Amino acid sequence: MSVRALLRVVLPGLLLVGALALSACSSTAAPRFFAPPHETPTPAHLTTQTLVLAPSASGQHLGDRIMWRRSDVEVGFYEQERWTQPPIRYLDRALSDALFVTKGLRRSERGSAALAVELLSFEEVLLPAHQVRVELQALLVDAEGAALLERRFAAKRAVASEDAEAMARAFGQALDEAVASLTDEVLRALATD
Repeated sequence: MSVRALLRVVLPGLLLVGALALSACSSTAAPRFFAPPHETPTPAHLTTQTLVLAPSASGQHLGDRIMWRRSDVEVGFYEQERWTQPPIRYLDRALSDALFVTKGLRRSERGSAALAVELLSFEEVLLPAHQVRVELQALLVDAEGAALLERRFAAKRAVASEDAEAMARAFGQALDEAVASLTDEVLRALATD
């Protein structure tokens, strides 16, 4: 087979592969990354109350891909919008700041009341109203292991506009609200112990 004949056979295939590769590259946008805003807390004076804060837990589905919910049975994940960190990291930071910086509790490793928190949901709700939802499950036990508090805390915030930045801001507000409610209940439970 001559070079010319070989080019007639191979060249159209190479051009087709190149065109497909270029169209795939041009139609796929790079992912965008978001982080819920978090304000630096104002430090309080340390109290005499100590607390063990266990590492937070969450389902494996709460990773870096932003989750949406269309109904009570349909969920999905955005391909292009992502968190800079898994949402559990935002929860850990918010809890630590609220309990130990803002409220002034002393961090302990053992021999104190212990708080375990699970992140149940961190999702954008599309219908019937566009909002975000954060839900936490908390268990506070005394030094002997008796439950002082066991309940869920949830917060919802409307998303101001259809852009992803507004959604990330709403997540920051909902997370702060859920953590503030949880923190207040923890302080009440510790005061009665």
